[in-house]
Amino acid sequence: MDLAVIDASVAVKWFLDEAHTRAALALQSDFIEGRLTLRVPSHFPYEVLNALTSSRRFRNPELIEAARDLDRSDMVTVPLFGAYFEQTVALSLQERITIYDASYVALAAALECPLFTADAILLKLGRRCADHSHPRLSRTGLAIALDGLVEDLTGRIREQIRESLPVRRETHLDGARIP
Repeated sequence: MDLAVIDASVAVKWFLDEAHTRAALALQSDFIEGRLTLRVPSHFPYEVLNALTSSRRFRNPELIEAARDLDRSDMVTVPLFGAYFEQTVALSLQERITIYDASYVALAAALECPLFTADAILLKLGRRCADHSHPRLSRTGLAIALDGLVEDLTGRIREQIRESLPVRRETHLDGARIP
């Protein structure tokens, strides 16, 4: 089973018909069918729901249902703290991107997996890197590679991040669930 990080821009496309919605739905399908394991920072559901609220296409009942759908998806979330949080902040300052965006990049770097995004800023950063792609998204603009972008996060820093991640239901990096 493949492992990937997605950002809120991808999950929003599960609810709204936008550019790259078809590719985002293919990712969702692979996740639901067990072909893909997804990890996200802990702020992910808030960011998705905020984007849906801002779209003005979601009213109260639809937003509540979207929140329930996200909760039922049982995606593994990773809280921001320790070395992961520090590297998120460092990456944010280094690349002049938001903490939100940097958290996705730092998590994917720590997990050594691709980050799927439709965010223009992250895609621009990703163009500096070699292409990693999920097989069903190889011709879309959703995947970015992280090898070159976070070269300084690899090796020693990646190990620091892994060692500092908490052991809870939502944070196990190997996919094991803790009650």
